[in-house]
Amino acid sequence: MEEFVSEFGELNSADVQWLQNLYRFTEENILPVAVGCEITCKELSSCLFQCLCRICHNHSNTCGYQGKDGLILPLSYRFISIEELRSQQKTPCCSQLTWSTSQFKQWTTHKGNLLISQKALSRTNLLLCGLLTDKTSIILSSSESQEQQNGGILYLQDKSGFIPCEIIKLDARWLGHLVMLPSWSYIPLTDAVWRLGGTEAGYIEVIEAPFLVFPKLLVGSLLVPNALNVLLPDSAIHLLDKGFYCHKVKMNIAGELGRLSSLISIRGKTFFSFFLNSFETDASLPVLVKGMISKVLNIAAGLYELDGKFGLCVAYQQVVNYGRGLRPGAQVKIHDAHVHQKASDHFPHIILCCCLRSTLVITEFSGLSTEFQPFSSSGNVYISLLFKYNLDLPNYLWVVHIIETFTQRFCPQFLTKQHILMCDIDSGIIGMFFNSVLKYTRWNKSVRNIHQEILAESHHCPLKEITQPSYPCQNISLSELLSLAEERAWQSLHLPSLLPHADIKYLLAQQLNSKLAWSFAVLKPEDFQPQMILHGVFQANSRTGHLQLLDTSGTLDCVVQNLNEVNQIAFSDTSYLDCLVQLRKYQLVIERFIHSEFPSFKQLDDLAFIKEKHTRIYVQFCAADLQVLKRRAASTRPKLLSPALSSTLSTSARTAARSSCNEACRNDELNSITSNQHQDSPSLPKMPRLKEVVLQEGHVGESRTVCSHPLWTGDEAVGIPGGRKQLPGTGTPPGHSTACTRQRKEGTCSVGCVTQLILVTHKDALMLRNCQYGRNEGCEHINGSEEAFIKRAKPRLRLAFQASAVNIGSPREWKDESKIEGLPELETDPSLCSEHNNRTEVLLDFMGKSVKWYHLINPGGVYRLIASKQLGVSVFEQRSSSTIPRKTLQSLNCPLFITFQSGWNLQYISTLSSLHQSQLSKNRINLSAYFENLASKITRLCTIQEVLSLTFSAPLVSFTGIILERICINPNRRTNFAAVITDKNAQGVSVPGDWGLKLTVGDVQNTAVALDIYVNFTMLSYTLGILPGTVVLFCSLERTTSRLVFCKSEPFCLPHPPNTHTHTTVV
Repeated sequence: MEEFVSEFGELNSADVQWLQNLYRFTEENILPVAVGCEITCKELSSCLFQCLCRICHNHSNTCGYQGKDGLILPLSYRFISIEELRSQQKTPCCSQLTWSTSQFKQWTTHKGNLLISQKALSRTNLLLCGLLTDKTSIILSSSESQEQQNGGILYLQDKSGFIPCEIIKLDARWLGHLVMLPSWSYIPLTDAVWRLGGTEAGYIEVIEAPFLVFPKLLVGSLLVPNALNVLLPDSAIHLLDKGFYCHKVKMNIAGELGRLSSLISIRGKTFFSFFLNSFETDASLPVLVKGMISKVLNIAAGLYELDGKFGLCVAYQQVVNYGRGLRPGAQVKIHDAHVHQKASDHFPHIILCCCLRSTLVITEFSGLSTEFQPFSSSGNVYISLLFKYNLDLPNYLWVVHIIETFTQRFCPQFLTKQHILMCDIDSGIIGMFFNSVLKYTRWNKSVRNIHQEILAESHHCPLKEITQPSYPCQNISLSELLSLAEERAWQSLHLPSLLPHADIKYLLAQQLNSKLAWSFAVLKPEDFQPQMILHGVFQANSRTGHLQLLDTSGTLDCVVQNLNEVNQIAFSDTSYLDCLVQLRKYQLVIERFIHSEFPSFKQLDDLAFIKEKHTRIYVQFCAADLQVLKRRAASTRPKLLSPALSSTLSTSARTAARSSCNEACRNDELNSITSNQHQDSPSLPKMPRLKEVVLQEGHVGESRTVCSHPLWTGDEAVGIPGGRKQLPGTGTPPGHSTACTRQRKEGTCSVGCVTQLILVTHKDALMLRNCQYGRNEGCEHINGSEEAFIKRAKPRLRLAFQASAVNIGSPREWKDESKIEGLPELETDPSLCSEHNNRTEVLLDFMGKSVKWYHLINPGGVYRLIASKQLGVSVFEQRSSSTIPRKTLQSLNCPLFITFQSGWNLQYISTLSSLHQSQLSKNRINLSAYFENLASKITRLCTIQEVLSLTFSAPLVSFTGIILERICINPNRRTNFAAVITDKNAQGVSVPGDWGLKLTVGDVQNTAVALDIYVNFTMLSYTLGILPGTVVLFCSLERTTSRLVFCKSEPFCLPHPPNTHTHTTVV
């Protein structure tokens, strides 16, 4: 080192230190890669310094000159190894040894106003030197992937490592030689997912041509003999056409380069094609487009924006080196591009498309600090779908838009982007969606012939063969769907059609406004063009108790029908919760509420008499049409049944349910029974008649302006406890999926659990109750006396319900909730076979967040209660309540009383009748009798004919009937018609809060036999799905006799929950 420094004469300390650092850098990083050069470190260091001087001299830089003040060295610059650069530099930067400040400013600001918000690259004083190689002579480590070994990639290497580099104009004579880079940019990868091969953390953009450390090695390296026998392209083609072939003969062909294909990699082999024209031919000039990358529209789909107004699609070719250098601000040149206009409404109207004959070349790198987003066709769901269906551009852009919409709707609150874009076109989320909707299309599925696409004289490729766009479906956000449905519902409303035509002239103002107060419209998937497919995360709302579909834009309430020819029971399957689901068959219902003051029918055209109007929008569908695209992360469908029982259920009840549901959904015959309508009057929107549909009580749906119950506060109406920001109606903070939140709070999967199998025999209505007894502000359960209840409880009404059940077997402990399988409560408990078996009855109390289970708990269903193992099995043996005073429980002669806590879980097993018919019951002698005894606890259903009989004496009745007519009672009696809530995604609790309903219900077998039902919604939650033509199960209605027999529902609210068998109802 001293000998090297001494050659420069007398130097100051700074110069000496700079030269010493140069020597150390050469010794540690450059000398080990100077393969084939017998050279010392001193000589190599001198060569590096001389190369630096040549760079400065060529650009009139004073660095390296020996002036009157001595040697001038670039002291502000230092050499940096590749490993240091990659590990220390985390943001894009550049280094220009020979540029002035004005040159640098011009380079970074000449982009016009398109990228005015982008910052310029930060300038650093670093020097890069190394071996320029295509890496073919380097031994690869075992950690590098096959994709890294493809050709077409240049690397700069020193002893510390290597880094990819992009050069605009490459001189092949540089390969395998040591070079120094006078001007370059370093672009790190910001997304760890795209660490290609696991070793590359960025790449180098070589802005100016590199300088060789040993320039004399280039002299004569590419010289060829002066005299060379060549064939012109026409002659060569003639020989090839004649079938000329000789193994030992080599031909030389000369011509003018006419066309160059893109780089293609197939099965680890990388190649490209070029085409020569004869010199004397007048070849047509290729189409050439120049422009600047102004935006990356969708890197995975290969979509960019040029000059702020054109689109650029590179998905139909293999982009060189993952598209390195294609950053906003880069200048590009495109040869032989296809030009398309108005290919999609969601992308620029003019799009340039590159096929395998096209070439995309970078002419100038970007001087802006814009990130690099790699493009790769490997593991790319967009490219997989493009090749699978051989899509043309319009259909490909439609696929891109659908996937983008899907990602925006569910990321990151519910799913990660990696989950959605997983490239499995058979079982992945996107793959399952497109497989379900595209198998019925006429899309071209022929195999793409890339050799023909490149070599054929007559060019054929998917970009050239444009067909009329055929979009099989659309998939919009839930908030957009609600807005669209509401707009259509009001546009289709014709007020005279709601009135009986024959009597319209004789209606009093009160009668007229009452008949206009409520109506509904129904939209099916085919009513949208193209047809609408629904997607959402299926959840139960912990505030309203309603089943819902969710995405990041909002919620859509659901009424799920469980059509089953074997057993008639409402939808109860808890395994669908938190799953991403798809619906292709459904009915979107829009209930319209109008507060009007029309004096007579003559003023119906004057909309000024409509004071307020509101909607309730929800979707109803068959459970068999619910397709799961992604199950919750906690577990897949639990293995709850023994193999014999599972096979029995899958071949009987489930098959029957699926066939019955499909038959009902295919039936397009409309029911002629509609509310507020006579035969000679204009028809209302009608509901398809779904045979034997069982609907349980619903809750308020999504609306634009919410009618909330006056007893509820605004925060409760929108589902925001304590004002904390949440996803609409779910109680879930943004960025946290409900599944993850529940697992974290419950912790049952990791610490084990205790369970109790039950049969639900009865369920109360979901209604407003006083649930504050024994709870502090945090809703913690604490025991206390009735006096303590009076002192501490605040009179606040909340939704709650109760359910009666019978315990099956004894409580059990499990080490892991996800490992629950079989029915050990039935298989190993000998006491069940005893004639003296004492069936323990239990009263379940659901309040607070536990009301989410309301629509999933139904009489006749067998469930498993799941609690944390830390609570022990004694938690299912409580004989007191923290929400009801002890004296009250004693007066009710209450059996076991369990308050279902928010951290508990519930698993649906099956219906009792399905267990009775299973192989499991046949393996035990007395188990069949046990099931029969359990069935006797379930409320018996009467017929409407029996209820109307004068000899019928039961005060409470339960029956099934079909809605013939629905009339609002005193719709304008409300003093507080609507609580205006500005949030369009807000949800009400009870709508309409003070309205009453009169339902005319007919016998399912004979609609001529009918009775009237009066429902008071003062405390009940508003029921969805009560529409003309719908079959509904009514439970525990009060039978009343005046001049006629009728039923009524008069729910009431006490300081404590009422007895299970009081006058409450499930409609």
